[in-house]
Amino acid sequence: MVRKASRNDLPQIASLIGDYVGQRQLLPWTKKELKQKMSHFWVINDQKTVLACAALIPYHQHLAEIRSLAVKKDQQKKGLGKKLIKEILKESQKLKIKKVFVFTYATLFFEKLGFRKVEKESLPEKYHRDCHACSHYLECNETALVYVNIN
Repeated sequence: MVRKASRNDLPQIASLIGDYVGQRQLLPWTKKELKQKMSHFWVINDQKTVLACAALIPYHQHLAEIRSLAVKKDQQKKGLGKKLIKEILKESQKLKIKKVFVFTYATLFFEKLGFRKVEKESLPEKYHRDCHACSHYLECNETALVYVNIN
Protein backbone atom coordinates (compact mmCIF):
# COMPACT_ATOMS: atom_id res chain seq x y z
CA MET A 1 0.00 0.00 0.00
CA VAL A 2 1.36 3.47 -0.95
CA ARG A 3 0.57 6.15 1.59
CA LYS A 4 1.86 9.29 3.23
CA ALA A 5 4.28 8.51 6.03
CA SER A 6 3.32 9.00 9.66
CA ARG A 7 5.48 9.79 12.68
CA ASN A 8 5.25 6.11 13.62
CA ASP A 9 7.19 5.28 10.44
CA LEU A 10 10.16 7.43 11.44
CA PRO A 11 12.36 4.67 12.96
CA GLN A 12 11.88 2.36 9.97
CA ILE A 13 12.45 5.16 7.44
CA ALA A 14 15.62 6.20 9.28
CA SER A 15 16.86 2.61 9.27
CA LEU A 16 16.03 2.07 5.60
CA ILE A 17 17.74 5.29 4.53
CA GLY A 18 20.66 4.50 6.81
CA ASP A 19 21.36 1.29 4.91
CA TYR A 20 21.87 3.33 1.73
CA VAL A 21 23.83 6.09 3.48
CA GLY A 22 26.31 3.45 4.64
CA GLN A 23 26.86 2.49 0.99
CA ARG A 24 27.23 6.16 -0.04
CA GLN A 25 24.12 5.92 -2.23
CA LEU A 26 22.01 8.42 -0.26
CA LEU A 27 22.81 11.49 1.78
CA PRO A 28 22.16 11.24 5.52
CA TRP A 29 19.36 12.91 7.46
CA THR A 30 19.57 13.79 11.12
CA LYS A 31 16.67 12.64 13.30
CA LYS A 32 15.67 16.29 13.66
CA GLU A 33 15.61 16.75 9.86
CA LEU A 34 13.55 13.59 9.40
CA LYS A 35 11.05 14.72 12.02
CA GLN A 36 10.75 18.12 10.35
CA LYS A 37 10.30 16.61 6.87
CA MET A 38 8.18 13.58 7.80
CA SER A 39 5.08 15.12 6.23
CA HIS A 40 6.89 15.05 2.86
CA PHE A 41 7.64 11.32 2.96
CA TRP A 42 5.70 8.57 1.25
CA VAL A 43 6.00 4.88 2.05
CA ILE A 44 4.99 1.50 0.78
CA ASN A 45 4.35 -0.91 3.59
CA ASP A 46 3.00 -4.33 4.28
CA GLN A 47 1.16 -4.88 7.55
CA LYS A 48 4.04 -3.85 9.84
CA THR A 49 7.10 -3.03 7.76
CA VAL A 50 8.08 -0.04 5.63
CA LEU A 51 9.29 -1.65 2.41
CA ALA A 52 10.13 1.56 0.51
CA CYS A 53 10.22 5.29 1.10
CA ALA A 54 10.85 8.57 -0.70
CA ALA A 55 10.21 12.25 -0.03
CA LEU A 56 8.84 15.05 -2.17
CA ILE A 57 10.58 18.17 -0.86
CA PRO A 58 9.16 21.48 -2.12
CA TYR A 59 11.49 24.34 -2.97
CA HIS A 60 8.83 26.79 -4.06
CA GLN A 61 5.42 26.74 -5.74
CA HIS A 62 6.77 25.39 -9.04
CA LEU A 63 9.74 23.22 -8.01
CA ALA A 64 10.23 20.16 -5.81
CA GLU A 65 12.83 17.45 -5.33
CA ILE A 66 12.44 13.72 -4.84
CA ARG A 67 14.88 12.64 -2.14
CA SER A 68 15.84 9.48 -0.35
CA LEU A 69 14.21 6.84 -2.54
CA ALA A 70 15.03 3.62 -0.71
CA VAL A 71 13.68 0.09 -1.13
CA LYS A 72 14.47 -2.76 1.26
CA LYS A 73 17.11 -4.98 -0.32
CA ASP A 74 14.90 -8.08 -0.25
CA GLN A 75 12.07 -6.14 -1.95
CA GLN A 76 14.01 -4.76 -4.91
CA LYS A 77 13.08 -5.59 -8.50
CA LYS A 78 9.39 -5.88 -7.57
CA GLY A 79 8.31 -2.48 -8.90
CA LEU A 80 7.99 -0.80 -5.50
CA GLY A 81 10.27 2.12 -6.37
CA LYS A 82 8.40 2.72 -9.62
CA LYS A 83 5.04 2.57 -7.85
CA LEU A 84 6.22 5.00 -5.19
CA ILE A 85 7.65 7.54 -7.66
CA LYS A 86 4.51 7.41 -9.80
CA GLU A 87 2.39 8.20 -6.74
CA ILE A 88 4.69 11.06 -5.77
CA LEU A 89 4.47 12.47 -9.32
CA LYS A 90 0.67 12.32 -9.10
CA GLU A 91 0.87 14.27 -5.86
CA SER A 92 3.15 16.84 -7.49
CA GLN A 93 0.54 17.34 -10.23
CA LYS A 94 -2.19 17.87 -7.64
CA LEU A 95 0.03 20.46 -5.98
CA LYS A 96 0.56 22.14 -9.39
CA ILE A 97 4.33 21.73 -9.15
CA LYS A 98 5.72 22.27 -12.65
CA LYS A 99 9.16 20.64 -12.24
CA VAL A 100 10.25 17.75 -10.06
CA PHE A 101 13.94 16.97 -9.96
CA VAL A 102 16.22 14.35 -8.54
CA PHE A 103 19.97 14.01 -8.04
CA THR A 104 20.69 10.30 -8.34
CA TYR A 105 22.96 7.43 -9.28
CA ALA A 106 19.91 5.55 -10.64
CA THR A 107 19.73 7.54 -13.88
CA LEU A 108 18.17 4.83 -16.04
CA PHE A 109 15.45 4.11 -13.46
CA PHE A 110 14.29 7.73 -13.48
CA GLU A 111 14.63 8.10 -17.26
CA LYS A 112 12.22 5.18 -17.68
CA LEU A 113 9.72 7.19 -15.61
CA GLY A 114 9.94 10.23 -17.87
CA PHE A 115 12.74 12.21 -16.23
CA ARG A 116 15.33 13.88 -18.49
CA LYS A 117 18.97 14.70 -17.74
CA VAL A 118 19.83 18.34 -17.10
CA GLU A 119 22.95 20.19 -16.03
CA LYS A 120 23.22 20.49 -12.25
CA GLU A 121 23.80 24.21 -12.70
CA SER A 122 20.26 24.53 -14.08
CA LEU A 123 19.01 23.91 -10.53
CA PRO A 124 20.63 26.69 -8.47
CA GLU A 125 17.99 26.20 -5.75
CA LYS A 126 19.51 22.79 -4.97
CA TYR A 127 22.99 24.25 -4.73
CA HIS A 128 21.91 27.02 -2.38
CA ARG A 129 19.93 24.67 -0.11
CA ASP A 130 22.08 21.54 -0.05
CA CYS A 131 25.03 21.14 -2.39
CA HIS A 132 27.35 23.80 -1.02
CA ALA A 133 27.30 22.12 2.40
CA CYS A 134 27.47 18.51 1.17
CA SER A 135 30.52 16.39 1.98
CA HIS A 136 30.36 14.99 -1.58
CA TYR A 137 30.26 18.43 -3.21
CA LEU A 138 33.69 18.36 -4.86
CA GLU A 139 33.32 14.74 -5.95
CA CYS A 140 29.61 14.57 -6.77
CA ASN A 141 28.89 11.83 -9.29
CA GLU A 142 25.12 12.11 -9.16
CA THR A 143 23.12 12.94 -12.25
CA ALA A 144 20.50 15.68 -12.20
CA LEU A 145 17.20 14.79 -13.85
CA VAL A 146 13.95 16.71 -14.20
CA TYR A 147 10.34 15.65 -14.72
CA VAL A 148 8.06 18.34 -16.15
CA ASN A 149 4.39 18.15 -15.21
CA ILE A 150 1.94 19.19 -17.91
CA ASN A 151 -0.91 20.80 -15.99
